[in-house]
Amino acid sequence: MTTVSLRRVTPDDTDLIHAWRSEPTIAAHQPLLPLPRADIHTMIVQRSHSLIGPRSHGDFQWLIVSGETPVGWISLKVAPQDRPHGRGNIGYAISEAHRRRGYGGAGVAALLPIAFGRNGLDLERLEAVAAVDNMASRRVLESNGFRFEGVQRGLLLIRGVRIDHAMYGLLRTDLPDYQGQD
Repeated sequence: MTTVSLRRVTPDDTDLIHAWRSEPTIAAHQPLLPLPRADIHTMIVQRSHSLIGPRSHGDFQWLIVSGETPVGWISLKVAPQDRPHGRGNIGYAISEAHRRRGYGGAGVAALLPIAFGRNGLDLERLEAVAAVDNMASRRVLESNGFRFEGVQRGLLLIRGVRIDHAMYGLLRTDLPDYQGQD
């Protein structure tokens, strides 16, 4: 089993995140708008200051770290209208240099206690989407207990093309380890 830790992003991570967002295989599967470094820096500053707690909402982001090496990122969004429903959405990316080593699955697993923990975000449901043909990302979700819930046709516009996405969901009750145990 691959072991990773999560570290909240900081403004010092701007160049790294900017570089990863430019990698062709990351851009191929995510609706990432090309952003200048300054905009990414502003986004990271906001995400690094979002407080985590049972009533929190907003955008949160972590680096997935193996040993001392950042290998990718994972983000979680709890929209204000989703907070009363205990619902959040996750997204993740592993840099090209670190693929096929289990970091994506380990990163999602490391996020679950933060998302579902009573002293974390105390969510009841996580959702994620993956491009239908992105089998690696779909395996990451399935290996963490996410259940396939259907295909959303033309969900996201990626590089000018509408892409069908597989929708996945995970309930806190699907994972007995996270039913309030922190």
